Amino acid sequence: MVQDNGTIVVIDWEFASWCPIYWEYSSATWANSGWNDDWHDYVRMALDEYPTQSLWLSSMKLEMWS
Repeated sequence: MVQDNGTIVVIDWEFASWCPIYWEYSSATWANSGWNDDWHDYVRMALDEYPTQSLWLSSMKLEMWS
């Protein structure tokens, strides 16, 4: 794409998809992988919380990739 000011912008659609509303929260909390820091506090500040869905998704990922 070329913007009005002549800047060329490349859009990468490789990981584009439809995801349920809880996906970002669940993925962000699962990405932590048990680190003992303040990651979860910042995730809760930035995103709406979906703890039930996050637990379900974490359980599913562990079953699939373990």
